[in-house]
Amino acid sequence: MASVRKPKTALIFDKPSSWWGGMFRGALPAGNGTVGAAVYGGAAVENILINRADLLWQGHVGVLPDVADSCAELKRCLENGRWRKASEVLNNALVAKPYRPVPAVPLPLCDLRVTMPAEKVREYNRVLNMETGEITVSFKDGSTRYERSLFVARGSDIVAYEITKSGSKFIEADFSLVQHDRGDSRTPESFSKLPESAVSKYDKFFMYFAARSDDGTDFGAVARLNHYGGTMEVLPDGIKIKGAERIFVIVKVFSEGIRDKEWKKLQAELTAVKQPYEKLFKEHAAAHARLFNAASLDFDADGRDESSESLLYKVQAGGAIPAALLEKLWDFGRYLLISGTSPTGAARLMSPYGLWCGEYKAVDGAVNTFSQLSALTAPALALGIESALLGYFAYLEEHRDDLKKNASRLYGARGLFVPQYIAYTSGLIGDIDPKNLHFTAGAAVAARLFYEYYLFTRDQKFLKERALPFMKEAALFYEEFFLSVDGKYMTMPSYSPGNTPANLLEPGGGPDIAASCSIDFDAARELFTNLISASCEFGLYKTEYAKWEEILAKIPPSKIGADGLVKEYHDPRMTENHATGSLLPLYPVYPGLSPSDDAFARAAALTMKKRDAGGGKLRKLSDMSARAHIYARLKDAEAALDAAADILRGFMMDNLICAGADWRGMGVGVDSAWAPYTIEGNTALSSVISEMLLQSGEDFIRLLPAAPEHWRKGSFAGWQTRAGVEIDFEWDTKRGTASLKIKPKKQAEFVIEFPQGTKRVKGPDAERFNPQTCKLALFAPALKAIAYEIKF
Repeated sequence: MASVRKPKTALIFDKPSSWWGGMFRGALPAGNGTVGAAVYGGAAVENILINRADLLWQGHVGVLPDVADSCAELKRCLENGRWRKASEVLNNALVAKPYRPVPAVPLPLCDLRVTMPAEKVREYNRVLNMETGEITVSFKDGSTRYERSLFVARGSDIVAYEITKSGSKFIEADFSLVQHDRGDSRTPESFSKLPESAVSKYDKFFMYFAARSDDGTDFGAVARLNHYGGTMEVLPDGIKIKGAERIFVIVKVFSEGIRDKEWKKLQAELTAVKQPYEKLFKEHAAAHARLFNAASLDFDADGRDESSESLLYKVQAGGAIPAALLEKLWDFGRYLLISGTSPTGAARLMSPYGLWCGEYKAVDGAVNTFSQLSALTAPALALGIESALLGYFAYLEEHRDDLKKNASRLYGARGLFVPQYIAYTSGLIGDIDPKNLHFTAGAAVAARLFYEYYLFTRDQKFLKERALPFMKEAALFYEEFFLSVDGKYMTMPSYSPGNTPANLLEPGGGPDIAASCSIDFDAARELFTNLISASCEFGLYKTEYAKWEEILAKIPPSKIGADGLVKEYHDPRMTENHATGSLLPLYPVYPGLSPSDDAFARAAALTMKKRDAGGGKLRKLSDMSARAHIYARLKDAEAALDAAADILRGFMMDNLICAGADWRGMGVGVDSAWAPYTIEGNTALSSVISEMLLQSGEDFIRLLPAAPEHWRKGSFAGWQTRAGVEIDFEWDTKRGTASLKIKPKKQAEFVIEFPQGTKRVKGPDAERFNPQTCKLALFAPALKAIAYEIKF
C-alpha cells in the first residue's frame, strides 16, 4: 500500500527491531491519541504491540492525610541547619498516617502476532510514513514481494492491517491475538506480575483476547480477518490462512470492561465495517495529514532516501547531523506528539512512553510534570499541535480539588500544589520521596503553559475562563507559602530537582532539601508577571492588582555570583554544586523566555560552560534536552547543534526513538542499564531545531537566531509565535535573499529581529528598519498578511 514517494517525511529502515529482550523499543509507532500500535517488522515472525492510552495498572493513591502541622518542625530544623532531619519530616509524617502512594504505569494490552513461511528474505525495508501515519514492512521471498501495512484510524480507533503480494506465490500466514510477551519486557518478574486470567479465543473470521487488570476489570481486543482467495482454518492457538491474494485485519480494543460484553460489542462494530483497507486509509490519512501538515520545515536536503539507520550512524560515528536527518527528526518529534495525544482534549497525562509501552512495570513510567512535560510539550504550541496540551489542562482542572488538598494538607496553604510526580487518576502527590515533597514550583510551571497557550493561540475565551482562574489559584499558594524576611521572600523548604547543595553532599548523595532555590522565584516571578499583565489587559481581578504587585516586588531577582555564574540558591548557607546534570538555575532561559537582560545572558552562558565541565556525565535525557534548548535560546548555534548531536550519540536507539540514559556508555550522559524508553528527547529535538530558526516573545520575533552558518538555505511555514502571529520564512544566504510572510491572529505590535547581516528590508514600514541593530518595529493589523523581501 505505502510507498516512499515523499522520502522527506518517511523514516526508512533496513532491518526490523533488533533490541534483544525488549523488542518493543525498536518497533515503529503508530497511533491516534487513544490507541497505539508498534510494529516490530520481522519478515517470518511479525509482532505488533497494541496499547490503549487509559490502560494503567499497579498504582494506588489513598486519602492524603493532613500533615501540615509538621511544617513547624520542618522549618525549625531548616533554621537550625539540621538538613538531614528536615528532609525526613514530611516523609515520616505521611508514612505514619500511613500514606504511601504508587503512581500507576502503562499496561501493554496485547500482541497481534503474524507468522509467515519466509525462507530467503531479500530487499527488506520497514517504512514509517509520518505524513499519513502508515507503517509498511516490505520484502521479497523468492520472486514474490510481500507488503504488510498498518495504521491506527483517526475517528474510529480501528487498527487496520493488510498483507498484499505481487508475484507468483500466494499468501500463507498464521494469526494470533495474545498476551504481550513477558520476554519482551526487561522488568524482572519479581518487580511485576503479569495480568491474570489471560484468554485467547478463535472463531471463524474472529480472534478475541482478554485479561484482568489489578483493579478487577477486564481489558482486551477483538480482531476480524478477511481474506481474498484461499482458505481459512481455525486452530486451537490461532487462525491459518493459505492461498490468499490479500488479507485484511481490523482490530478494536477495550479497557475497564467485562470481557464477554465487550467482545460482543466490538464484534458487532467490526462486522459493521464494510470499507476495505484503501477506503479506511484514505479517510484516516486526510485527518492525520491536516495535523501533520499544519507546519513544515525544508532544508532542501540531499540524502532523504537514505535509510534512517545510515543517517544516524553518521552522527554516532562522530560526524555532523545531516540536513536530511534534521528534517526527519523535526518531523518525527511532531509525529509522536500528534500520534500520542488526543486531539479532542480528553483529560489525560501523556506518559513518557507515549502509547507504546511494552514494559509490565515501566521504569520511569509515571509522568514527571516538570522536566518531562516541558520536553514532551515543547514543540506543541509553536508548531501547530496545541491540541496536545488540552488533555493536560483538562486533567489539572478535573483534579483541581486534589491539587488544593496537596497545598493545604502538606503546607497548610490555600491555592494549588502541582507535584513533580503526580498520581495517575488523581491530582494528589504521587510519590512521597523528599525530592517530590519539597519541589514547590510545580503550580507556577503549569500556569506558564496555560498562559503560553493563550499567547500562541490568542484564544481569549480560554484565557478568561481557564487560564486566568488556574493562574490565580496557583498564585494563591505562593502568596501563603513564601516567607517575607526584610522585604524579600525566601522559601523553606525548597528543592531544585536533580541537585543537592555542595555543602550538604554526603557519601552516596545528600538530603533532598534546600532553602530558597532560584527555581521557586523564577517560576513565581513569571507567574505573577503574566497574571498581572493578562488581568489588566482584560480588566479582570481588579481588586487583586495591588496585592500581586506587592508580591512581585518581594520576589528576589535572579542572582549572579562574584564568579559571574548564575546562583542556584539564594540562601547564603547553600553552596553551589556545579558537578550535576541539572540546569535549573537557568529556568529564565528555558523553559522561560530568553532574557532581555544581557548581564543574565552572559552569566547563563558561563554557567552552561561550568556545568558542561562539571556534570556532563551525570545528565539524564531531560537534562540534555534542556541543555540544547538553553544554547539555542542563548543564540549559540554551534553549541546548540552539538548538544542536539549528543542526544543522537548517547541516547537515540536505532529506530530514532530516545532512551532516558546513555546505556551504551558513550560518555555523553548518565550511564544506566535501566534506560527507559521515552519520546521526550524526540519532541525536544523538534523544539530545539525550531528554536534555532525562530524565537518569539509577546513583543518580539527573532529570525534565524541560532542557525549555524552551514544552514545556508531553507524554509519553514505555519510556525506560531507568542506575538500572536504566524510566520512563513524562506532564506538563501548564498544568494543573499530571504522572504518573510506574517499572518496576525489579532492586531499586534512587536519588533522583528532579522538575521545579522541583513542590509535591506522591503515591505510595510520598511523605512523603520535599522541596519545597525537589524530590527524593525511593526504594527500588524488583525488578519492582514504582511510580506517582506530581505537582502543580506
